[in-house]
Amino acid sequence: MKHPVIRTLGMTVATCLVLAGAAHAGPDRYIDSSDYKKGEEIVGKFFGDEEYKLIVDDLERVDRDIELDWGWVKHSGKKPDKVKDLTFSLSDYRSIRIARPENHAIEMADGIEQKVQEYFTRVFERAGLTVATEPGAAADLALDMAIVDLKSGATSVGWINIEPFIELELRLTDTAKDAVLLLARHQSHSSDPAAAAGKMAGELVRFIE
Repeated sequence: MKHPVIRTLGMTVATCLVLAGAAHAGPDRYIDSSDYKKGEEIVGKFFGDEEYKLIVDDLERVDRDIELDWGWVKHSGKKPDKVKDLTFSLSDYRSIRIARPENHAIEMADGIEQKVQEYFTRVFERAGLTVATEPGAAADLALDMAIVDLKSGATSVGWINIEPFIELELRLTDTAKDAVLLLARHQSHSSDPAAAAGKMAGELVRFIE
C-alpha cells in the first residue's frame, strides 16, 4: 500500500497533467458541443458539418473587445479563437449583397426575415458599402444568413431575466475569389428580435472592420 503522501503527490501530478493537456487542447468546436450533440438546437439547416468543425467557442477580436459566440474567420494568428489581424479588410471592398435570411426558428415573428435584412443593410451602408439585396446581384461580398432561434418576449429563469433575442448563422464570402471569409453562429439580445438583429449587425461590422 502506498504511503498517503506519495499517493496524494501522484494524484496531484496526474491532475496537473490533465489540466495541462486541457490547456493545450485548443478551443471547443461547435461540432463537439452539447448544443450540437443533444439535439435541442436547430443545426444542419444552413451550415453543414464541415462548417461546424471550423467554428470555435467565443471567437474573440482581441483588439476590439468583442466576441462572437461561435465563429471562424480568416486571420494571420496561430490561435483559432484569438484574432487580431485579419487577412482581409472591409475597406478593400465597395459592395455587399445581403440576402434575406432563411428562417428555421420554431417561434414565429411577423416579417422578421425582412427586418433582419433591413437592419444589416443599414449597418453595412453606414460602414461605407453599397448594398444590394436582390438575389444574385453582383457585389464584392456576399452575406448569407439563417435564423436558427428567436424569442419575442422576455422570460425569467429563477432570478435571471432573459431578454428577447435572435440567433443567426452567417457566412461572409469574397465573391471574386469564391472564398469564405467568416462563419458565425451568434445570439444577440435586445427589446425584440429585430432590434437584436440590428445589434448583431453592428457587432459583426465592428468585428471585421
